[in-house]
Formats: sequence, C-alpha cells, structure tokens
Amino acid sequence: MLALIKKVEGKHRNDYALLVSTLSKVKDLSDKERMSAAQTLYERMNKLHDNHSARLFDVAIFSTLIKIFAAGGDWARCEALMQHMRDEKIKPTIVTYTNLLKYCERVE
Repeated sequence: MLALIKKVEGKHRNDYALLVSTLSKVKDLSDKERMSAAQTLYERMNKLHDNHSARLFDVAIFSTLIKIFAAGGDWARCEALMQHMRDEKIKPTIVTYTNLLKYCERVE
C-alpha cells in the first residue's frame, strides 16, 4: 500500500478518495505507518490543489483523514484538518464528528 501511494500521480479527487478510503481500512499497517501515508497523500493533494485550483478535498476525504489521525492520537493534525475544512468552506458532517469522538477515550 505504501509503495502504491508513493507512485500515485493522480490529479482527480476520485483517485485520492479511493486511496484515502483504502488506507483507512488496511489492517496490516501500524497507526504510525497509516498516519505517515495519510500525511503523504494530504501533502500531495495540497500541492495539486494549490497549483491547479482543483477541488480535491471534500467532506468524505477530510473525515477519513481525521479518522486516521484521531486513531493515531495526532490531535494537532486533526485540529489542522478541521481548520482546513473551515478555510475551504466545507462543513463537517456527523461522520466527521463521530470520527473525532470515537477516539477521544484514548486521550490521557
């Protein structure tokens, strides 16, 4: 999976939506590996978004990224993603908030 992510040259939201969704479901990755791969995808999407004004981000992609980072306990990244959603004027859904709350019990 990680090798596939490194080779992705997609320019369409569907390419990244599929990868982010699949990444969230792969069971053979540690939280650290999953977060690293998610960060790589997020950075590529941001670069394409900035360079081409393409709308690569949607609520489903943000919600899934938040799920990945919340599961790994990276609350700063979750907060940054929520801010990015606000900046893009993308409204969180019940799924977005559920993904955050589901992992709150892990916080010490």
